[in-house]
Amino acid sequence: MAAPKLSKCLEPNSIIPTDITFIFQSGGPRRTEIKKVKAQKVILAIASDVFEKEFYGDMKETKDEIAIVDASQEVFQAMVDFIYNKQPNWKDFSVSFLCSLYYLGEKYIIGDLKAEIIATISDLKITKEKVLEIAHLAEDNSHHEPLSEALYDVAAAVLKAEFKDKVEKVYEFFDEAAFSQVNAVVLFKLMSRLRSVNTLPSQSQCRNCQHTPCLDGQDAGTPSHYQCKTRRR
Repeated sequence: MAAPKLSKCLEPNSIIPTDITFIFQSGGPRRTEIKKVKAQKVILAIASDVFEKEFYGDMKETKDEIAIVDASQEVFQAMVDFIYNKQPNWKDFSVSFLCSLYYLGEKYIIGDLKAEIIATISDLKITKEKVLEIAHLAEDNSHHEPLSEALYDVAAAVLKAEFKDKVEKVYEFFDEAAFSQVNAVVLFKLMSRLRSVNTLPSQSQCRNCQHTPCLDGQDAGTPSHYQCKTRRR
């Protein structure tokens, strides 16, 4: 029963004191900006074995302030909010932000957080113009295999729906992609999984106009799909 109310511990008017502060420094030598994230050690320790050892292990941290240099304050705050059972709308975050958050989930061994991020990425709705950007993020995070695979699958699913049996669409996509060694790697990996990846649900073909997406802009996965007035010619 207490879990849904954990987020109250972080509210400004909470009478429960915090006992650990994470410090984030950004900016140049002439203008330094300091940001902070406050929390309770015991809550963090319950959620993460890493925090448990850091705060209560044999070599425990005795300071009440810890500098964080491998994550932004915003991403770290999102992780702490998740631990405190706040319910974020994951789709409000950019894919890059989610990748940074996944890194923290990996670092602090928070499996539920990683699972939420993978599920969110698997449901992403992206356009063809975003495919290379997502593929590059997949390659940049190749050391986080589940994350990389999810990103590649989303990107490949868009291409599979776009290409279908139209070889000219394949040529067009490759013509638009700027040639570089990095692009060559991600394009090869995208193409190698086109056969096995499933197309995204949002790419379903309209039963009336037989186009993807529907020419009338209806969502093929909802009852409004049947309102499409454009018939196949």
